[in-house]
Amino acid sequence: MLWQENPAEAEFTVPDDVADLSFKIGCKRLPLDHAHALESAIHNTLPWLTDEPDAGIHSIHGAASGNGWQRPHNTGEGIIHLPKRARLSIRLPKHRMEAATTLSGQTLAVDGHTIEIGASRVKPLIVSKTIFARSIIANKHHDEETFTQQLIDELKTLNIHARKMLCGLTHAINTPEGDLCARSVMLADLNAHESIALQQRGVGLFKTKGCGLFLPHKDIASIKANTETDSN
Repeated sequence: MLWQENPAEAEFTVPDDVADLSFKIGCKRLPLDHAHALESAIHNTLPWLTDEPDAGIHSIHGAASGNGWQRPHNTGEGIIHLPKRARLSIRLPKHRMEAATTLSGQTLAVDGHTIEIGASRVKPLIVSKTIFARSIIANKHHDEETFTQQLIDELKTLNIHARKMLCGLTHAINTPEGDLCARSVMLADLNAHESIALQQRGVGLFKTKGCGLFLPHKDIASIKANTETDSN
């Protein structure tokens, strides 16, 4: 865990060159581990997506602990039940938005379940001092300290100074080539430029499997308190 303070910052205007395209969906349940199956289903309609460096597919989530930054527990044979407000979101550069709207009206087959894709709307990225990624690819042989240092080094290449970071437990993402090891990560006290830059670019590999994609989070203070309580 990393914990430093953040200096004051100047006013910032959010660029619109990367945003999320959010689709209404009709789907009651999905496997918890559906990242690869969802990527494959979307690829049939948007084959260019996996070659777009700034594109990513957010995994679909229902109610989850930690406001979504941790994977839900006690799902019963790996199935999550989705509320009616659940949506499919794809992170895209601006020049790909129109092409991706062709996904509307499609029915996707995802690991034995179907997702009916409805209308879409663009959701601009928003500045948040605290952001989280549900999954970032990790080496299964590395401990948390090694993973954290590697992530700090990668963030430096984006000119992002990590001040406060919390890592969740590791989890597996199933693919035909074998399981991928991943961790959830939360970063806090980012300035506006860092927050948006990290949401735009993401980190690591397999963004179209939902990895390395960051979302806003309300606050890290309660998460830190819960982490300290759990460790006592």
